[in-house]
Amino acid sequence: MDYHASFTVPKETSKGTPVTQELRLVAGTITRVRIAIPAGHHGLAHLRILRYGSHLYPTTRGAYYQGDDEVIVIDDHYVIDGGPPEVVLEGYNTDDTYAHTFEVSFTVRPEERPLVLPLVVSRVLAELQE
Repeated sequence: MDYHASFTVPKETSKGTPVTQELRLVAGTITRVRIAIPAGHHGLAHLRILRYGSHLYPTTRGAYYQGDDEVIVIDDHYVIDGGPPEVVLEGYNTDDTYAHTFEVSFTVRPEERPLVLPLVVSRVLAELQE
């Protein structure tokens, strides 16, 4: 399953008072994250992705993604188990003129659940085995 968010960080948003946006996923495994940083950012806008208030991406504590006209692709195997299946995009922007938008995508392989046969089918199968 693919999830996408456009995350806009207003101009003059300080690191001390960042903007956030929740993105609800499904329980499962994050297999890929794609962050597009359009031309014009000039390294002035910063983004990190949190789960439970802690860094998820980038994994370096205190670090943020920034750039200009580039795409960051992260192949991963992060299992979302327990708690709400959501991540938080957090950003700040030192540009005093323009807001900047990051395009963020997640690919999530949904949690596999065992097939549970309805009670009627289970009884029929049990009778056939007798």
